[in-house]
Amino acid sequence: MSRRAATQGALADSRPWAALCNVFGVKMHALHRDQGGAISLMTVFAVVLLAFLLGMVMNVGRHVDHKVVMQNAADASAEAGAITIARGMNAITFTNHLLCDIFALTAFMREARDANALRQAPDVLRAWERAGEILSMSSFTKFRDAGRAIRQKAPLEREMIERYGDWAAASSALMLPPLEDMLRDELIPNVQRALVVATPHMAQIATAEVAKMYGKAAAPKLDITGVLWRTNVDPVAGESEETLGTVPAVDPIEQPDGIVPYKEIAIEQRRALAHHYLRDWNNASMHILFDREAKMSRFSELWRGFTCGHLEKLLNDEYPDRNLLHVIRTPVEVMADVNATLDDEYTFVAVVYSPHIKELLPGLFRNPAEGPAMAFAQAAVFIPRPRLIKGWRRISNDPPPPPRGETSIPIGGVPGDYVDLPLAGGPMPPPPRRDSSEDEYEWFVTRQHRPVHWDLINQNWSVRLVPAVSESVAAILGTAPPGADQSSRSGTPPTLSGLSTGDLSFLNAH
Repeated sequence: MSRRAATQGALADSRPWAALCNVFGVKMHALHRDQGGAISLMTVFAVVLLAFLLGMVMNVGRHVDHKVVMQNAADASAEAGAITIARGMNAITFTNHLLCDIFALTAFMREARDANALRQAPDVLRAWERAGEILSMSSFTKFRDAGRAIRQKAPLEREMIERYGDWAAASSALMLPPLEDMLRDELIPNVQRALVVATPHMAQIATAEVAKMYGKAAAPKLDITGVLWRTNVDPVAGESEETLGTVPAVDPIEQPDGIVPYKEIAIEQRRALAHHYLRDWNNASMHILFDREAKMSRFSELWRGFTCGHLEKLLNDEYPDRNLLHVIRTPVEVMADVNATLDDEYTFVAVVYSPHIKELLPGLFRNPAEGPAMAFAQAAVFIPRPRLIKGWRRISNDPPPPPRGETSIPIGGVPGDYVDLPLAGGPMPPPPRRDSSEDEYEWFVTRQHRPVHWDLINQNWSVRLVPAVSESVAAILGTAPPGADQSSRSGTPPTLSGLSTGDLSFLNAH
């Protein structure tokens, strides 16, 4: 075969491939000018992007909702735990009052049993009768009338005293034995010791139950647990209870003598409060009958004197160092830093824990946080200041004495400044009716009549949520809660003990 024939044969064989390449080249050259199907391709990418955005928005929303639920649970559990502690302190205060009332009533009933005043009063009345006989023989009409009145009234007062003595003796026979048993067996101090031990446990249970109930109500699938912490980075009812209890109450009998004279404070408070209740009992029983209607016998003075003698014998001779009141704990450092004492003794931090919620798109989103999800809140136990209230007074022509708490209106001052107004003296009259035709009224500003001293005589202990700015919050958040599985990643909290309060507030928008 000649070379020309061979070349023609090769060209004939390559013509189909050349034509195909020519067509493909033309198509590829025109592809950048071809817009057919572009909308469909862009739609696919837009749908994928919107799906990612929707997943991100839903994922972030679920995390925000989880955070809100946990923060609300933390606020509720902190308040519940602190309220339990405040109620425990009010219960100890109430039993302090009850113990002093038992002392006073025991002295009252002992005099009712012994009837010392009842035996002395007839001698006083016989002296009045002799004076009445002498006056009735006077030549002056007024003296004769006074003598006859004395001789008529003396038998009536004698009968009143006898009837009162019968009632008092019958009451003493029923009431005195159990009163003396309570003092002899120290029932009230035993109840107070049990309250000091049980209150922290009840506060911890209340914190956990409220967090659990709140979590179940807001998100049934969430397993939220709550722990109430002290600012010494130990849970309430934890290991530190043996050395320094959560409830700042001291039993002077069990407390050794130290810098703070707890026993002397308890004895003085008991004496003052017991005499206060004895005066109440004596005033209630003596005021109408013998202070006003039967004054000749001096029975009320005799009765008060003998009951006070019985009370002093009970306090000083029979129970000088037993049946003492619980007194409030006073750290030695209180002289130097009151704020540190408030933070250590009356501040509590509630932390709620929950497993992290599952991500909607786990392949795309991942939660890098270690340990359980946490939220926290801080509560303080305190004695509130008296609030401003409106008082009413009548307007008359005669200049009235200046009412307590009167001040000019409006009351100004720097925000947070405590306006020094006197306390309201007794119950205020009700506001006048608009259709009343009686004397006109005007109102003035005063403060509630309530005690403000911080001790275990005041039964006004209350609670409020405060900003979580305690220096120990970071250490508390970095400590594993009781019962947590520290071997697992979800049970080990992150290390936050090195953070300051400012750093923590920057990381957490609490």
